Amino acid sequence: MHHQVQLSDSIISNSQALVNFAIQYIYQNINNNISVYDISEYLQVSRQYVHRVFKKQTGVTVNKFISNKKIEYAIMDIILGIEDTDSAYLKYNFKSKHAFVDQIQHYIHTTPALYSLPALAAYKK
Repeated sequence: MHHQVQLSDSIISNSQALVNFAIQYIYQNINNNISVYDISEYLQVSRQYVHRVFKKQTGVTVNKFISNKKIEYAIMDIILGIEDTDSAYLKYNFKSKHAFVDQIQHYIHTTPALYSLPALAAYKK
């Protein structure tokens, strides 16, 4: 993982700033396998602190936030025709295509194939 910003103790003492930096890190590394450990190392605070503050500020766990953002990005790539399902699950570092499709189905309540531009165009005809 790359670290682009050195953070001072005074910045991290503000929980909203910590969450903002964590989210920035997640977006910068969305194609990687991101863990709470990576974020805590980047922010130079404990994993427990990241978990607690992130959940309190956002209402979701760090892992759920990361998973949701990866799914959102992948869906947009599929809709826009940038990626197909086979390449999107690899691009966003999902464990398997099956797990990826299951997460999309859970998130949008349908299969990813129905959200590609060609599928939408065919559906409208």
